[in-house]
Amino acid sequence: EPFPRCALLATILIGVIVGKEEEIVVSGVIFDVGAHTGEDTDFYLGKGFRVVAVEANPALAKGLRRRFKRAVSQGNLIVVEKAVSAPGINKVPFYINQSKDDWSSTFENVASKGSSRVREILVDAVSLPELFREYGVPHYLKIDIEMGDVVALESLLGTESRPRYISAEIHEIRVLETLATLGYRKFQILNQWLNGFVQPVSPAREGRFFWPGQLGGYHSGLFGAELPEEDWVGFETARDLYLAHMTISRYGLAKNSWFDIHAKMED
Repeated sequence: EPFPRCALLATILIGVIVGKEEEIVVSGVIFDVGAHTGEDTDFYLGKGFRVVAVEANPALAKGLRRRFKRAVSQGNLIVVEKAVSAPGINKVPFYINQSKDDWSSTFENVASKGSSRVREILVDAVSLPELFREYGVPHYLKIDIEMGDVVALESLLGTESRPRYISAEIHEIRVLETLATLGYRKFQILNQWLNGFVQPVSPAREGRFFWPGQLGGYHSGLFGAELPEEDWVGFETARDLYLAHMTISRYGLAKNSWFDIHAKMED
């Protein structure tokens, strides 16, 4: 059953009693997989979405519950303290980067890049199909789990569940290929380093209008219908763009850049 009905009803009743309708706008569900400190979660909640925030780092998950205590109590946010993995796996090693926790990963070589010290812990694991069964198929699925994106996406291959929109960090061509295999036909590849220059969309085309201020490195940015319609491209063009970005990066011309891919399921 997607989101406990009693929690949602309580949210509506509370909003009516105190006269704060803006607290209860419900625009659907977003999954924030790799929620980190909650910058994206804050954006999605502000736009009126309910959020399932998935975070494997116990300290960060605790921070999410503390930061968004009100949203949790109102039933608008569920924090899942687990690592996203392949189906059928209950526990996985998780490597916490001691100096840069956003590099933490289920892959030790990824978490320790830059000769950073890592601490290994064992955490509960969950697959995307399991999350979909428990909380429903989201309108938008954001994935940022440090090289675990392909594993997460491939877990959907044996299912028919497809969010309308997906974004993931694109660190290899397999991310694009897996999205295409899942049935997505329209893509945008975005340089996340440019997030600081992104401007809000008004009137809002996703949920209600909300803007947290200048976006930073921990924000994924705009999504879904708020991305420029003219920038959606097909598989071949998206592949060429990705390969061009990687060529530029190899020559050190975009060393501070990293890229997300957005995919749209057409009607």
